[in-house]
Amino acid sequence: MAKVIVLIHGRSNKPDIETLTAGWKSAINEGLRHSTTLPSLKGVKVEMVYYADLHYSGGPIPDGENEEPYQVAKPGSIRRYKLGLMDRLRRSATNWFDTPIDWLEEHSKVFSTLARKVAKKVLKDLASTIHSRRLN
Repeated sequence: MAKVIVLIHGRSNKPDIETLTAGWKSAINEGLRHSTTLPSLKGVKVEMVYYADLHYSGGPIPDGENEEPYQVAKPGSIRRYKLGLMDRLRRSATNWFDTPIDWLEEHSKVFSTLARKVAKKVLKDLASTIHSRRLN
């Protein structure tokens, strides 16, 4: 099963999807550079679940009015993360579970089906976006 990072914005109106996604990716890449051994999201599929356009008929927020633009972090504000015992245990368990779970999903789609049902019940706004746009 392909690994995907799904970005889900909040309920208020947002800038257009390209601007919003670029800002989020910049923030994530900055955090990765400063706090992990990963240099960037390069090679990782990243998808924005964008639904502001479904709730705000006036269109996206113009760049000049965006109150939440990406800003480079102040020097020293992002601390390097140090792996601990629980991280090593979690990594071991994840590696052990990932292979059979990925195989099961690939052959049955059980987790995708379950996720859609949970989203439909619990996350009504998100569910309407997923079902209306047929995101997979």
